[in-house]
Amino acid sequence: MAMNIARGKDYPMALHLKSQLEYADGNHLKAIKLLMASSNQTEIGISSMYYNNLDCIFYRLGKHHTSGLFFSKALSNSSLVWKEKPLKLATISQDKSLLITYNCSLLYLVCGKPFPAVCCSQKASLGFNNRPLLWLQIA
Repeated sequence: MAMNIARGKDYPMALHLKSQLEYADGNHLKAIKLLMASSNQTEIGISSMYYNNLDCIFYRLGKHHTSGLFFSKALSNSSLVWKEKPLKLATISQDKSLLITYNCSLLYLVCGKPFPAVCCSQKASLGFNNRPLLWLQIA
């Protein structure tokens, strides 16, 4: 349905949405193919979410080292949002650095690195302070 709506207008974003649907269904390889096809990374906020989605997929596949590489790319791209001049409200609203930091804390926990996981969890608590699971991870 998203592909029909976006016909000719914003095709890469429709592919991005379809890849999220495939990820939710558990079709990880198909989600990777769709993300690679939608690799229109002209906007900074979209490129950070592109890398965040790729790292989540590789995390689910159990490839934690590859997932960590995509986490670092996503964090570096999300930090570029604040360096743009002039700052736009639309770009600031696309900043997902706290979400990416939260995902990074989960990766550190799985890899057996509790101290970096706590640091990332504390940074993520700035935006996700109402999630009990986050506080359990810090504890």
